[in-house]
Amino acid sequence: MQLFRCIVKGRFDMPQGISDEAADFVKQLLQIDSTKRLGSLSGGISDIYNHAWFKNSIDFRELRRMAVKPP
Repeated sequence: MQLFRCIVKGRFDMPQGISDEAADFVKQLLQIDSTKRLGSLSGGISDIYNHAWFKNSIDFRELRRMAVKPP
């Protein structure tokens, strides 16, 4: 419950060792202002798909077809 309260207030720390891209992705998803939150902007879900954290790592078409082998 304490973690939830911190997230709602926008206070959270990133774990050490997390990549800059992953940290940016999490921060944008946890944006308090929903009008600025990743996925809620004019690009919609495409903004999530095109985020640098996913660059060259996930083929979302193949994922939707369930043709991606899990690691």
